[in-house]
Amino acid sequence: MKACKVNEEELAEWIDSATGAIRYLGPAVTEKLAQKILAAEKRTGERSHVVIDLDDEMDRCGYGQTAGVRTLHDERATIHRQTGLRIAALSAPGVGVVWSPIAERVDPIDRVSVNGIWMEGPEQRELLSWISRMMGDPETSLSVPDRGRQDMPASLPEAPYEPDIGPLERIDRGRQDAAETEGTAEYPVHEVVRHSLAPSEPDLTVSAVQEQDLKQVELHLREHPPRDFRKEKATEVYQDYVGFIEIHVTGAGLSKATTLAIPDELTELGLGTDLRNRLSERMRIDLGGTVDLGARDVNRRVDAFREIFTKQMGPPLGRVYKKSEREIMQIKWSEIERLVEKANVKIERRMHKAVDEILSRAAKDWAKAIRENPNVDVQGHYTEAEIRLMLSEQWDRRPHATRMRVQLFVKDFTWGTLNDPEVRRKIEEAYPDIRETGLYKSRSAWAS
Repeated sequence: MKACKVNEEELAEWIDSATGAIRYLGPAVTEKLAQKILAAEKRTGERSHVVIDLDDEMDRCGYGQTAGVRTLHDERATIHRQTGLRIAALSAPGVGVVWSPIAERVDPIDRVSVNGIWMEGPEQRELLSWISRMMGDPETSLSVPDRGRQDMPASLPEAPYEPDIGPLERIDRGRQDAAETEGTAEYPVHEVVRHSLAPSEPDLTVSAVQEQDLKQVELHLREHPPRDFRKEKATEVYQDYVGFIEIHVTGAGLSKATTLAIPDELTELGLGTDLRNRLSERMRIDLGGTVDLGARDVNRRVDAFREIFTKQMGPPLGRVYKKSEREIMQIKWSEIERLVEKANVKIERRMHKAVDEILSRAAKDWAKAIRENPNVDVQGHYTEAEIRLMLSEQWDRRPHATRMRVQLFVKDFTWGTLNDPEVRRKIEEAYPDIRETGLYKSRSAWAS
């Protein structure tokens, strides 16, 4: 077997070359193929058998045409229906192919390169056996060259035509053919794999195409003609050469000073107002003169990144970047992200140390003030360690920026924005070399 492309032209050629009965199975049949099948019957004297899914949805999707079913039905061809059929196969003397039908109103056939499997040698006989079972053909063969079409009811399915061969002889011949070809260069011996995981075959029930059912489908198509989704879905897709860019840096201005709320329990000890106010000032934690939070290097690198890779267009465009530079942009941005991670390690370590020192000094001064104040009756309950713990808990409750974070967001321009003359003018002024290529390239989404 070999892969192939199956379209109406190929099918017509195979049917024209048939020298015997044709078995056609698929969701639908086109009017052209229906005419070809009828012509083959007249040429060979053999009745063909067609099984389709009689449904107006087949027209709407583009699998085939109800007009083809009408052509076969009116000529009293053997045509049956199988609901939900979505696989297709064709069998005739010297022809055996299985394919995936294309819904051409949605997906044009010219976009397809492979959708079928061509059978050769014994594979064609195996396909004939399978397709006959799918079509509901009995095991008996019917020879029809000397029988008139008027004697053959349309509802009667036929078996593959093999003159003078009965069911048991056909089985024996299949075994003999397999034995003769097994082990040859063309058909090497392979290990037999038992199909323990093979799915069960669905119940297949074909029924004759009835006039009233065909008329109902034709009525639906007249009242609601099929739409060509190819045209409706046709769109111009584009690749733009510039895009929006946003750079977010949070924590770069980490607060180096913050006021720590004094626990109510301490303020209610009866200390004098002046002392309480003085100690409250000590609760303003100022890291400005003692701690390098490591943000300046990050800010310089981010500013340089903006300068090198982006252009500020002002409202409503904001910052713009060239997509041709995106790869090197990503490399440089990764370097900034690694720098931020290193800065965050320093920030956490240095801030924790500085805060710990300030809180310890404040707790020491507060404990001393309590000891020296005769108005406090429970001085023994407020040791320096206990006050240090209370102040630390207050620090932990208050949110603080203790980490830096950098984020890079890129977004595409809309089609309308790219075609705005003012936008084009601004971007071309910022990137003069882009005048030669334009802001984008485009193509039809349905181009072959």
